Amino acid sequence: MKRNVLMCIPDLGICNGVTSFMLSFYDYLIEQEYSVDFLVVEDQHMEKESYVTEKGSRVFRVPIAAKYDKSRIEFIDKVFRENAYDIVHVNFPGPNGAMVLKAAKKWGVKHRIYHCHNPLNLLSLKSTLSERVFTPICRSRANKFLACSKSAGISIFGNRDFQVINNAIEPRDFVFDAKARERVRKSLQLESQMVVGVAARMEAQKNPSFIVEVFAEMKKKCKDAVLVWVGDGGMQKQIEEACVAKNIRDAVFLVGRQPDVTEWYSAMDLFLLPSRYEGLGIVFLEAQANGLPTFGSDCVPEETQITHLMHRISLEKSAAQWADEIWNIYDRQQGERMVDIDLFRKHGFDVNYSKDKLYVVYESLYQE
Repeated sequence: MKRNVLMCIPDLGICNGVTSFMLSFYDYLIEQEYSVDFLVVEDQHMEKESYVTEKGSRVFRVPIAAKYDKSRIEFIDKVFRENAYDIVHVNFPGPNGAMVLKAAKKWGVKHRIYHCHNPLNLLSLKSTLSERVFTPICRSRANKFLACSKSAGISIFGNRDFQVINNAIEPRDFVFDAKARERVRKSLQLESQMVVGVAARMEAQKNPSFIVEVFAEMKKKCKDAVLVWVGDGGMQKQIEEACVAKNIRDAVFLVGRQPDVTEWYSAMDLFLLPSRYEGLGIVFLEAQANGLPTFGSDCVPEETQITHLMHRISLEKSAAQWADEIWNIYDRQQGERMVDIDLFRKHGFDVNYSKDKLYVVYESLYQE
């Protein structure tokens, strides 16, 4: 009998970690004769829409309006009223998650999964209030809890039972490519420059101001250093202004969203992302698979330390201290680029050995 699932994700874009994670299990679910539809709440990035529709999935786009707009509530209600789902799998928090889970419960969806991909966001008064209000509501309306890491699960679910599903990748897709390195660096007119790389959305979670500060300190010791940032977001203007203020704008390349981030990893010499919090941080796995010395904050879960290339530095340290520590480690690890890919399997982060994980979770629900 066909199993009907509604996956609720932010968008179907190429640069969204949640989307990449869910799609890593998608093909296997289709092979097992699951019927999978998608409900998205952000309409601007949909590069993967044709991929899923060609496989028979439908995509429901929640109207772009104020979060509590009546049109959004009515649209979500209609999706559940007109379609029978056995499972709803919610992968976003806040009012969107609360609205979807409310409608799912109202229309009798038996299995309602709330899946956290980040710990509590307490960076501002607004985000803290949202977490305090909507996280308990989402928990109360769901009856199955999943998390991308143990630390994220504890943060969101406390002492409730939850299951961790690792954010697995295909590590072989991210192996260093010398030709790609040459091609990308040539496109930016970079020759022998030392490239500090970032792949992240430009938002507060990723600590963009501190990235600029750290790079400015790094450049004091390496005049040929440049910063290449893959990704976009609402804080791009602030980042540009910070670079101008630090007198490093000419050494910073903001290249936006890229269809193949793998090539950009190969063009980098080290990877930097001092996030203020992460559920896991799939980019840290990708960068390590590429053989890059990889630097994150101590707010990044320890599970990301797949190889000796991953380094977690305290956010209590200054930008100058970060720069010193990065250069000291980079001097020891530069140019290695060869990684034991089997380490990803041993740590449970190789999708080839875990593509059935979500299927197993879904099947267990039917046995209850």
